[in-house]
Amino acid sequence: MLEVSIAAPFHTGMEISFMKEENVRALPSAIPVDSERSAMTTEDMSLGEFVKQFAVRMHNSEVEMPFKDERPWHALLYDLSTSSINPKPAFLEKLQFDWDGPYPRSRDLSDYLHGLHFTGCVSAGNPSYDQITLDSDLAKLWSTQNSAGDVSTFMDKVMTIAQKEFAI
Repeated sequence: MLEVSIAAPFHTGMEISFMKEENVRALPSAIPVDSERSAMTTEDMSLGEFVKQFAVRMHNSEVEMPFKDERPWHALLYDLSTSSINPKPAFLEKLQFDWDGPYPRSRDLSDYLHGLHFTGCVSAGNPSYDQITLDSDLAKLWSTQNSAGDVSTFMDKVMTIAQKEFAI
Protein backbone atom coordinates (compact mmCIF):
# COMPACT_ATOMS: atom_id res chain seq x y z
CA MET A 1 0.00 0.00 0.00
CA LEU A 2 1.35 3.44 -0.95
CA GLU A 3 1.35 5.92 1.90
CA VAL A 4 2.14 9.60 1.62
CA SER A 5 3.20 11.64 4.65
CA ILE A 6 3.04 15.39 4.82
CA ALA A 7 4.82 17.30 7.54
CA ALA A 8 2.75 20.07 9.11
CA PRO A 9 4.01 23.63 8.53
CA PHE A 10 6.29 25.35 11.05
CA HIS A 11 7.88 22.07 12.19
CA THR A 12 5.28 21.17 14.76
CA GLY A 13 6.44 17.60 14.64
CA MET A 14 3.00 16.46 13.50
CA GLU A 15 2.57 14.40 10.37
CA ILE A 16 -0.58 13.70 8.44
CA SER A 17 -0.75 10.46 6.47
CA PHE A 18 -2.88 9.91 3.40
CA MET A 19 -3.39 6.61 1.64
CA LYS A 20 -4.10 6.45 -2.05
CA GLU A 21 -7.76 5.58 -2.55
CA GLU A 22 -7.16 2.73 -4.98
CA ASN A 23 -5.01 0.98 -2.37
CA VAL A 24 -7.54 1.15 0.45
CA ARG A 25 -9.61 -1.99 0.82
CA ALA A 26 -12.72 -2.23 2.97
CA LEU A 27 -14.25 -5.41 4.24
CA PRO A 28 -17.50 -6.12 2.40
CA SER A 29 -19.45 -6.11 5.67
CA ALA A 30 -17.90 -2.83 6.80
CA ILE A 31 -19.78 -0.65 4.33
CA PRO A 32 -23.46 -1.57 4.05
CA VAL A 33 -25.07 -1.48 0.63
CA ASP A 34 -28.47 0.30 0.52
CA SER A 35 -30.30 -2.99 0.17
CA GLU A 36 -28.49 -4.38 3.22
CA ARG A 37 -28.98 -1.33 5.43
CA SER A 38 -31.76 -1.68 7.95
CA ALA A 39 -34.70 0.69 7.67
CA MET A 40 -34.56 3.88 9.70
CA THR A 41 -37.24 4.04 12.39
CA THR A 42 -38.39 7.02 14.43
CA GLU A 43 -36.29 5.62 17.27
CA ASP A 44 -33.15 5.80 15.06
CA MET A 45 -33.99 9.14 13.45
CA SER A 46 -31.53 11.94 14.19
CA LEU A 47 -32.02 15.68 13.94
CA GLY A 48 -30.11 15.64 10.66
CA GLU A 49 -32.24 12.87 9.17
CA PHE A 50 -35.37 14.70 10.27
CA VAL A 51 -34.27 17.96 8.63
CA LYS A 52 -33.37 16.14 5.41
CA GLN A 53 -36.67 14.24 5.26
CA PHE A 54 -38.61 17.41 6.07
CA ALA A 55 -36.70 19.43 3.44
CA VAL A 56 -37.50 16.79 0.81
CA ARG A 57 -41.21 16.94 1.63
CA MET A 58 -41.18 20.75 1.61
CA HIS A 59 -39.29 20.71 -1.72
CA ASN A 60 -41.74 18.23 -3.24
CA SER A 61 -44.67 20.35 -2.02
CA GLU A 62 -43.00 23.45 -3.48
CA VAL A 63 -43.16 25.23 -0.13
CA GLU A 64 -40.62 27.94 0.61
CA MET A 65 -38.15 27.11 3.36
CA PRO A 66 -36.93 30.18 5.23
CA PHE A 67 -33.25 30.58 6.00
CA LYS A 68 -32.67 34.09 7.29
CA ASP A 69 -35.70 33.91 9.59
CA GLU A 70 -35.28 30.55 11.30
CA ARG A 71 -38.31 31.05 13.56
CA PRO A 72 -40.59 28.55 11.71
CA TRP A 73 -37.95 25.81 11.95
CA HIS A 74 -37.44 26.35 15.69
CA ALA A 75 -41.17 26.72 16.40
CA LEU A 76 -41.89 23.48 14.56
CA LEU A 77 -39.26 21.50 16.45
CA TYR A 78 -40.29 23.04 19.75
CA ASP A 79 -43.94 22.13 19.06
CA LEU A 80 -42.88 18.59 18.16
CA SER A 81 -40.65 18.20 21.21
CA THR A 82 -43.40 19.33 23.61
CA SER A 83 -46.26 17.50 21.87
CA SER A 84 -47.56 14.03 22.59
CA ILE A 85 -47.23 13.05 18.92
CA ASN A 86 -46.80 9.34 18.44
CA PRO A 87 -44.53 7.94 17.09
CA LYS A 88 -42.01 10.46 18.36
CA PRO A 89 -38.29 10.29 17.50
CA ALA A 90 -35.95 9.99 20.47
CA PHE A 91 -33.85 12.98 19.34
CA LEU A 92 -36.77 15.30 20.15
CA GLU A 93 -36.56 14.35 23.83
CA LYS A 94 -32.89 15.41 23.94
CA LEU A 95 -33.20 18.60 21.90
CA GLN A 96 -32.49 21.70 23.99
CA PHE A 97 -34.07 25.11 23.44
CA ASP A 98 -32.85 28.52 24.54
CA TRP A 99 -35.47 31.09 25.50
CA ASP A 100 -33.16 34.15 25.47
CA GLY A 101 -35.02 35.63 22.48
CA PRO A 102 -38.58 36.09 21.31
CA TYR A 103 -39.02 32.39 20.49
CA PRO A 104 -37.50 29.06 21.57
CA ARG A 105 -34.28 28.40 19.67
CA SER A 106 -32.24 25.22 19.29
CA ARG A 107 -28.56 25.78 18.64
CA ASP A 108 -28.26 22.26 17.21
CA LEU A 109 -30.93 23.03 14.62
CA SER A 110 -29.33 26.36 13.66
CA ASP A 111 -25.93 24.73 13.35
CA TYR A 112 -27.34 21.96 11.16
CA LEU A 113 -29.22 24.34 8.84
CA HIS A 114 -26.14 26.52 8.43
CA GLY A 115 -24.02 23.41 7.91
CA LEU A 116 -26.28 22.32 5.05
CA HIS A 117 -25.85 25.76 3.48
CA PHE A 118 -22.09 25.87 4.11
CA THR A 119 -21.56 22.47 2.49
CA GLY A 120 -23.74 23.33 -0.49
CA CYS A 121 -26.51 20.84 0.24
CA VAL A 122 -29.00 23.70 0.17
CA SER A 123 -28.60 27.10 -1.40
CA ALA A 124 -29.70 30.52 -0.22
CA GLY A 125 -29.69 33.28 -2.82
CA ASN A 126 -27.64 36.42 -2.37
CA PRO A 127 -28.01 39.08 -1.15
CA SER A 128 -30.96 38.46 1.16
CA TYR A 129 -30.53 34.77 2.12
CA ASP A 130 -34.28 34.75 2.83
CA GLN A 131 -35.01 31.19 1.77
CA ILE A 132 -33.20 27.98 1.02
CA THR A 133 -33.70 25.71 -1.93
CA LEU A 134 -32.90 22.06 -2.24
CA ASP A 135 -31.37 20.71 -5.43
CA SER A 136 -33.74 18.24 -7.13
CA ASP A 137 -31.04 15.57 -7.48
CA LEU A 138 -30.18 15.83 -3.79
CA ALA A 139 -33.88 15.66 -2.92
CA LYS A 140 -34.10 12.41 -4.90
CA LEU A 141 -31.06 11.02 -3.09
CA TRP A 142 -32.35 11.96 0.35
CA SER A 143 -35.78 10.53 -0.44
CA THR A 144 -34.24 7.11 -1.14
CA GLN A 145 -33.45 6.72 2.57
CA ASN A 146 -34.72 3.32 3.57
CA SER A 147 -37.22 4.12 6.34
CA ALA A 148 -39.81 2.15 8.25
CA GLY A 149 -43.52 2.90 8.12
CA ASP A 150 -43.47 4.78 11.43
CA VAL A 151 -41.13 7.40 9.89
CA SER A 152 -43.58 8.03 7.08
CA THR A 153 -46.47 8.27 9.57
CA PHE A 154 -44.47 10.69 11.71
CA MET A 155 -43.47 12.85 8.73
CA ASP A 156 -47.10 13.01 7.55
CA LYS A 157 -48.04 14.35 10.98
CA VAL A 158 -45.13 16.80 10.85
CA MET A 159 -46.35 18.21 7.55
CA THR A 160 -49.77 18.82 9.09
CA ILE A 161 -48.20 20.65 12.05
CA ALA A 162 -45.85 22.56 9.71
CA GLN A 163 -48.83 24.19 8.04
CA LYS A 164 -49.09 26.48 11.06
CA GLU A 165 -45.44 27.53 11.15
CA PHE A 166 -44.54 27.55 7.46
CA ALA A 167 -47.87 28.92 6.16
CA ILE A 168 -48.37 26.00 3.78
